[in-house]
Amino acid sequence: YPAPAATIDYWLPATPPMEIALEILDREGRPIHREVGRPAATDPAPGQGMRAPARTVPATRGLTARPGHNRYRWDLRIDDGTGGGRSLPSPLAAPGSYRVRLTVDGQQLTESLTLVADPRLAGDGVTQADLEEQLALSLAIRATTREARALVERIDARLRSVPDAQKAPWQALRARLVTAPGAYPQPMLIDQLGSLYRMATSADRKVGRSAFDFHEELRQALRGLEAEAAALAGGAPQR
Repeated sequence: YPAPAATIDYWLPATPPMEIALEILDREGRPIHREVGRPAATDPAPGQGMRAPARTVPATRGLTARPGHNRYRWDLRIDDGTGGGRSLPSPLAAPGSYRVRLTVDGQQLTESLTLVADPRLAGDGVTQADLEEQLALSLAIRATTREARALVERIDARLRSVPDAQKAPWQALRARLVTAPGAYPQPMLIDQLGSLYRMATSADRKVGRSAFDFHEELRQALRGLEAEAAALAGGAPQR
C-alpha cells in the first residue's frame, strides 16, 4: 500500500507571489504542520542564447509557487516545531477534521480537510478514540524526550565549565540519560523513550495501558534526574 498522504491542490495568479506558506490546523486552530514555498525563478535554460525566451524554473521541492495549478502532498506527519530529537520521526495525524490555511503575499484562504481512517482498522476493532489516544501518547513521549535532551545539553555545558575534580557527579548523571557506547549496552532513559515511541507508533492500533504506565515511569525518572542536576548546580530545577 502507498504511504498515507493528503493531496492539496491550489491555483496561483499569473504573477508569481513573493511569499507563500501552507499550514495544517487542528480542530482547535493550532498549526500542526507548516511549509514555506519559494516563488518560481525565471532564468535562461541551459544552452539558450541571449535571444532565447526565458523559461520558468519551478521550485524543486516543498511548496511550489508556479502560476496556475500547484499540488502539495502532505505526508500527514505532525511537525509543530516541538520535535523530540533526530531519532524520533514525527507521528501521523489522527483521522478527523482539519483546516488548510494558504497564505499568499499576506492574503489567506482557509479550506476544510478531512482525514479518513483506513477502513481495515474497523475490522480489527480499532476505534477513533484508540487512534487519538495513540497520538496523544506519541506526542507526550516526544515532549519527554525533548526535555531529556535539553537536560543532557545542560549537563554537557556544566562538564565544559567545571574543573576536572567536579566532573564525576555530572558524568554519572549523564550516564543515566545517554546509553554508553559499545556492544550490548544497557539502554538508558533517552533510548528507553525512543524504544517506547517506536513501539507506540509502529502501526495504527490500540496501545496497551502498560505503554502509558511505562512513559509515566520514565517521565518521573526524568524529574528525579532534573532535581539531582539542580541540586548539583545549587539551584532550582530548570524546566
